[in-house]
Amino acid sequence: MKTNRSLFLHGGLLLLASALAYSGYTKSAPPAGTQRLEVQVWSGTPDQLSKIELEMQGRKVTLEGKQDKEGRYYVGELTREKRKPPTPVKADAGAEKPPEPKPESETVRFIAASSMEKLAEQLAPLGAYRSLGKIAEGQAADFGFDKPEGTLRVTVGGKTHALELGGTTPGGADRYVRDKDSGVAYAILGSITRDLENADSRLTERNLNGFEPAQVTRVRISVGNQTRELVPMGGNESAWADAESPKQEDETATNWMVKLGRLRPNRYVAEKPDPSATPVFAVEYFEGKKRIGELVLVSAKGEGEDSDGKTEYLVRTNHTRWYASVIRTTAEQLDQDLGSVVR
Repeated sequence: MKTNRSLFLHGGLLLLASALAYSGYTKSAPPAGTQRLEVQVWSGTPDQLSKIELEMQGRKVTLEGKQDKEGRYYVGELTREKRKPPTPVKADAGAEKPPEPKPESETVRFIAASSMEKLAEQLAPLGAYRSLGKIAEGQAADFGFDKPEGTLRVTVGGKTHALELGGTTPGGADRYVRDKDSGVAYAILGSITRDLENADSRLTERNLNGFEPAQVTRVRISVGNQTRELVPMGGNESAWADAESPKQEDETATNWMVKLGRLRPNRYVAEKPDPSATPVFAVEYFEGKKRIGELVLVSAKGEGEDSDGKTEYLVRTNHTRWYASVIRTTAEQLDQDLGSVVR
């Protein structure tokens, strides 16, 4: 009896210790999506990333890497299905239901520069939380490979890697992928495919300039043959003065520069504007004697789907590379106040 009691006691203590150890492990384990990327799927550097292609149901995204004197940037294109609502019909018992309209497609082109830095670092090199090895046919459904959601192709250093997209991991934060060449499956960051799926909103460049406002020590505004130079007072970009009177704030110029800082690229149009576009003004930015950027604003007849036929304003900088539309009301105010600033 004493032997049996001893066995039961030691067995109970062992179970209790195991339970406490498991509880401590689960409490200290990192939540999904915060684990370290322990496995390298492929090597490379962001500078070697030349092309990204994502194909999923109803959409295709392509990003092509470019290089100029300003640095690295990407020309993006997203094509997706654009479904029209079915045409309403009057109730008629004998009438056949009209066929669903065929989906039309729409294409959005855009520029990505600083907005692509994080994604480029995630893709070159590509890391994974873990390798799942080769998935047996009977387990394909467990990881979403029985019905793949698409394909991701990434070209790094001249070599193209293709990943089959499986389902999301438990919790939906990350995604299972399978290398099409090796057949090895991995769990990778889910944000990679989410950013690419919504590239027109998540990756489109919204910053006009690649430098910080505090770097600017002087600007030159040009309207036709007229120019004027302004300087920030005491390094404060919220207060501007004429370069010839650097200690006397010009409130009109300050208000104009504040509005200029509110401009944001909206819909990218093209590398060059329509020949009929009219120059409005140009602004050159300087850090000391070095010119660090230029902004050009032009006006043109609106041609977008949302255009109401009114004048459309397009902006281009060294950072955006292409012309992009901006909010009309802000650009109009800048245009109308030019006479008070450049005189």
